[in-house]
Amino acid sequence: MWSNTSTATASGATNTASSCGDCCENTPLFTINFDDLPHFSIGSDPAETDIPPIFNPYRKLYFQDHFGYVPPPSDPFPPHSPPQLAIYREAGLDFTGSPDSGLLLLGEIGSGPRASDSAYWIDANSVWFGCANGGPQDCTIKINGFTNGTTSPTITQTVTQPPCQGLKNCSLALVDFSDDFHDLTGLQIIAKIGTETVDYYMDDLELSWSNNTCAAQQERSSSE
Repeated sequence: MWSNTSTATASGATNTASSCGDCCENTPLFTINFDDLPHFSIGSDPAETDIPPIFNPYRKLYFQDHFGYVPPPSDPFPPHSPPQLAIYREAGLDFTGSPDSGLLLLGEIGSGPRASDSAYWIDANSVWFGCANGGPQDCTIKINGFTNGTTSPTITQTVTQPPCQGLKNCSLALVDFSDDFHDLTGLQIIAKIGTETVDYYMDDLELSWSNNTCAAQQERSSSE
């Protein structure tokens, strides 16, 4: 079982678009590295697979409930920026209940119930990514972007990633999103080996706020 130790720091997302009072000109760019989520410890049972979910909203966004987060060194991919990284469990997590996660598609991160409000729309820039793929086939990563709260993708990108043989000494690889991934209400990432959907790991998800007017900054600064 996992347990919270309540040792969160302020480093989980680098974002200078904070509370601005009067109009200001802060960068809309921010990076989610999952390091400000509560630290937890893994039990002594090596067969234990419980991991904590990402409770919504997190960094003003909503994560579908197959997302959790893990610490090294129990997982094949070390984080790009220690100490923690996110994991997507294809089969779901043992612990669910994150508010409004049911509004999202499998593997989706986005505005959730605030999709009608452009203050919470995002541009997707890049992510450090690793498929849980010990070989021999490559992993196919399908990335979908959604706008206006729809469930049909506006933009799709496909990336292939070679296997990490035996899932030993693995490293996350940088995936750059197409320039067309802007004004999104949702970003969906699904990884497959052949036709089988698989787990994946990610860290340092770099995004930007599509709407960075002073009014949008003030609205975000006053919400979770």
